[in-house]
Amino acid sequence: PFVIGNLYTLVVQGGMVWQNAFQWLGSLICALLIVGVIFLKDPPTEYAPPKRPPKVDRYPVETQEMAPLQMIKRWSFWILFVMGCTATMPSMVYSGFGRQLVQNVSQTVDPSTVALIVGSISLANGIGRVVTGVINDRFGMGFTIRVSSIGVVLGVTLILFSTLMQSLVLMAIALWIAGFTAG
Repeated sequence: PFVIGNLYTLVVQGGMVWQNAFQWLGSLICALLIVGVIFLKDPPTEYAPPKRPPKVDRYPVETQEMAPLQMIKRWSFWILFVMGCTATMPSMVYSGFGRQLVQNVSQTVDPSTVALIVGSISLANGIGRVVTGVINDRFGMGFTIRVSSIGVVLGVTLILFSTLMQSLVLMAIALWIAGFTAG
């Protein structure tokens, strides 16, 4: 999305109608996928992923095996379900309404700048997934959940402040943090 969003903005600003831009970009993505598939190959049959030492979770999470019907009867499942839905809502807002959030703090912002800022949410999301994986591997799931939750609250708070202060720079930082923690 970071690359495609900016490319789309450039093409449309250059005078191409959005329908043609979608067809052109779709064809480009299809061609890139086909070229990428050519270079894929199966790993050797003797390949085995490297073994890692077991990790120590400083904040262990108790787990139990149970059937789906047993699980949905538990109060803890519904609390986690609501928490999961609530935690994913901000990331949907960032990606779905990022353009409007940026334009609300600066009505005169150039469309290519908007595309760059909004596209950086996806870039931050990808980086956040890698960093979160490293944190999870090093410190465990409980610690990772706590750190991610703090990041979500920080991102939402900064979006609120950047809107109140009408600060484009703070909004860009807020959306980047929000995208990072969504990853």
